[in-house]
Amino acid sequence: MEEGLKIPNHVAIILDGNGRWAKRKGMPRNYGHVQGAKTVEVICEEAYRMGIQYLTVYAFSTENWTRPKEEVDALMKLLRNYMKTSLKTAAKNNMCVRIIGDKTGLDEDIREQIKRLEEATKDNTVWMKISGEESQSWRRLRRKIRGCIFRSRSIMADGTKWSAP
Repeated sequence: MEEGLKIPNHVAIILDGNGRWAKRKGMPRNYGHVQGAKTVEVICEEAYRMGIQYLTVYAFSTENWTRPKEEVDALMKLLRNYMKTSLKTAAKNNMCVRIIGDKTGLDEDIREQIKRLEEATKDNTVWMKISGEESQSWRRLRRKIRGCIFRSRSIMADGTKWSAP
C-alpha cells in the first residue's frame, strides 16, 4: 500500500450488474452472481488488510424477489454457502458480521445461520454489514450516484475490468 494514502473508516458497496456482466461474456446470469460473491470475499480480505473498520455490502434488494425463481434460488444458495464459510473468514479477519434489512422473506434455515454468525462474531472489531433492504435512503443514494456509476470502473473476480453500461 502506498504511503500517505488516507484510508476511509467506512466503505459501502452496492452489488449490481453481476448478471449483466455474465450475459455479456456469454455466460448464465448465475455465473455472474457466483463471481460477484468471490469478489466480495476478496474485498473483505483487502478491507481488513487496508485497515478499513466498517464495510457495508448492499447485496439483495427486495426487488430481487421478483426475479425468476431459478435465479432467486441460486442467490439463496450463494447466501447459504456464504454463511457456511463466513465464520472462518470472520475469525481470520476479526470481522463482526451483521445482516441488516428485512429478513422475513428468507427461509428459516438462513435466518438461523444469520443468528449463529452474528452471535459468533459479536465481539470482533471490524464491522461488515450486509443489507438486503430497499429503503428510501438507498433509493435516494442510488439516484445521487447513478451518474458516477456510469463513469466508474470495476475489477471482476477474474481480474478483467468492467465498465457499467
